Amino acid sequence: MNSKQPLPPALNLLKSVVPRFVIDRIPPAVKDAVPRNLGEALPLVKGMVPSALRERIPPAIKERLRSMIGAPGPVVEDDSTPVTDILAARGIQLRQLQSFRRENFPHDGPKMWLDAPDAAQRIEDKLRAGLITADEAELCRKFARDGYVVVEKLFDDAFLDRLWDAFLRDIKSGRVPLEPEKPGEDRSEWGRVLNIHNYVPEMAELLFHERLKQRISLLVGREAIPFQTIPSFRGSEQPPHSDAIHMTTYPLGFLSAAWVAFEDIHPDSGPLVYYPGSHRLPYFLSRDAGIGPTEFKEKGRNPYTAKYEPFIQKKIDELGLKPAYFTPKKGDVLIWHHNLLHGGSPRRDRQHSRKSVVCHFYASNVICYHDLSGDPAGVGVKA
Repeated sequence: MNSKQPLPPALNLLKSVVPRFVIDRIPPAVKDAVPRNLGEALPLVKGMVPSALRERIPPAIKERLRSMIGAPGPVVEDDSTPVTDILAARGIQLRQLQSFRRENFPHDGPKMWLDAPDAAQRIEDKLRAGLITADEAELCRKFARDGYVVVEKLFDDAFLDRLWDAFLRDIKSGRVPLEPEKPGEDRSEWGRVLNIHNYVPEMAELLFHERLKQRISLLVGREAIPFQTIPSFRGSEQPPHSDAIHMTTYPLGFLSAAWVAFEDIHPDSGPLVYYPGSHRLPYFLSRDAGIGPTEFKEKGRNPYTAKYEPFIQKKIDELGLKPAYFTPKKGDVLIWHHNLLHGGSPRRDRQHSRKSVVCHFYASNVICYHDLSGDPAGVGVKA
């Protein structure tokens, strides 16, 4: 049966809501075997249409198909299934949660596509279908394998200089809540104000930049939602950690960070340190480190520094994880996985700056929360 011949009744009905390019790619022999009953046909269609093509069917169209056959919901949960429906199917209502901690969420649910066991095949399927380029496929393979990618010269010098000059301008004017650095003062934390894009409009251009969002969306497999910015003048010397304990998602894995170099980074400046492949470790969160549900609110960061940081360092030592150091050129960007262990290495020469901005992105259709405090994050899907 070719695309010009009449379609079986069930497929003819599907044609009204499914793009024709999907119908046309169904093998003729399979089309001939499609039953007349739509309820029986839909599971067949899902099984014989490649996942790379199914992903191009808009969620609203999928929902229309479900309603047409009177189905309460999809048999297999995927990225189009509302996360609140996934939780409800497991008897969880967000409004009833006393604490937003990992142990109060299911340990299953959709995986970020590059964390799935068949990630390599899915990358190849997308490449063959023309949904991604060869370069994008290579980025995806590396992200799945190592937990990070480096995009060289994503931003030009003029763009970065304009943003940094605006940052300095607004510090001087008092718009940014920072005191100017005093002569001879050595404060490695200076400049690490949260969400600089809320104070300096130009910095929002970085967080919402399409080239950056496109790459994050490619890697997490969903629309990237810009969330947070943190600028740094100096190396942070922050002990290794996973972003998941600070910015947690349900399902896990749906957050990514992009570290943008605003200057050439010197090896002695205390460059970003990360542990390739560590994203494949289990997610070690508050409960794993022995931090109780109320400890963070009662004692501040003390439980984090006293329990979590030594816990992670012990894991690194036990597993023999090997560090890598990001010493990029100006305009280069390091994008990492939600669970990649990373931190700030020691500053061997404290005269060197490390001008940078890190941007964090949640994926769409996830619950966002802070595992340490047990509070929702104020972004993402709400109850």
